[in-house]
Amino acid sequence: MHEDILSKVVQNFAFDFDDVIPERELGGVSLYGIRERPQLFIVDAPEGRRLATDPSIVGEEFDSLNRTLSRKVWRLIEDMNAVGEDIIFEHVLRAAPGYRLREAIEERSSFKVTDFYIRPRYIQTSYRQHSHNYVENVFTGELRLKESKSYTLVKPDTEATGRSSIAAIDAVVEKCRSVGASIDKVVLYGFISMSGYRRILEFANQRKLDVVALAVEDVTALASNGYDMPVYGVDEGGGSNKGGMVRLASMIPEKVLEGILPEYYPGMDQPGDWSERQSELFNGVSVEKGDILSHLNRSLTRLNALRSINSGEPWYSQQIDEVYQKNYERLLDSLRNQSGEDMLRQLD
Repeated sequence: MHEDILSKVVQNFAFDFDDVIPERELGGVSLYGIRERPQLFIVDAPEGRRLATDPSIVGEEFDSLNRTLSRKVWRLIEDMNAVGEDIIFEHVLRAAPGYRLREAIEERSSFKVTDFYIRPRYIQTSYRQHSHNYVENVFTGELRLKESKSYTLVKPDTEATGRSSIAAIDAVVEKCRSVGASIDKVVLYGFISMSGYRRILEFANQRKLDVVALAVEDVTALASNGYDMPVYGVDEGGGSNKGGMVRLASMIPEKVLEGILPEYYPGMDQPGDWSERQSELFNGVSVEKGDILSHLNRSLTRLNALRSINSGEPWYSQQIDEVYQKNYERLLDSLRNQSGEDMLRQLD
């Protein structure tokens, strides 16, 4: 099944395997470099593959997988000498703390960490609509810095268009400048699109900042809506390509693609609604529950819509439709479980 799907997909989507280079393995995570992008990396681990391919993973399981993955990734970041002793850790609310990287650093006592909380938000309702939408910072916490000190900025987050990330990074740069401190490097970790990475890199170059980026499983493609970050699939909003849909393909190791194809349905957004997949999240004022049911319902609606789109494509196969069935059943099971838990909470 793996080979059948792989052959069909590779023939029809423009994957660039030659520019993805294996670098090292450490503690259950594999690191890949990108040719001519010396500071851009892909991290592959079983936990990352599950998070990227299975939108039914939510709540405690979602949190647990992120904790395990972040521990592995932080060990790798240390091994790469990617961070200095003094760190500003940027918590981009509400979604980014869900990557659980701060907890991994907490276990390592050698780092001096200053936490900074910020909430950039798209002005208009942003679900699946990021391309033509403006960003504003609606919450900015305190940041206490030492004069003349140079810091590494560590920022886990989902980087789709990169525009909210630029607003968040710029806020830290300006706060540093106001007290005579500085940022020498920015370390990004999470689901990262090539489009978003390029935009952030351009901004960083203007500010004379080095950027090290570690993308979970792949440097994703980005749909024309500026939101969906697929491994591969069609972009129904991207116009036509020789009479058919525009085909999107991420930058991904061939070994990783082969491993996730039996689980990943083409066109699905890998991170999904990252905020709402979490059990609890901080919004800048208080802790709130993630709207898990909303994420699951949206994912199920999106899965069905993609099946209608994909089934007419020449590359679509019975094996891919079996992947649809698997994801459909998982989402239904997760919806039943979450609905039952919600009812029990109400009874309590």
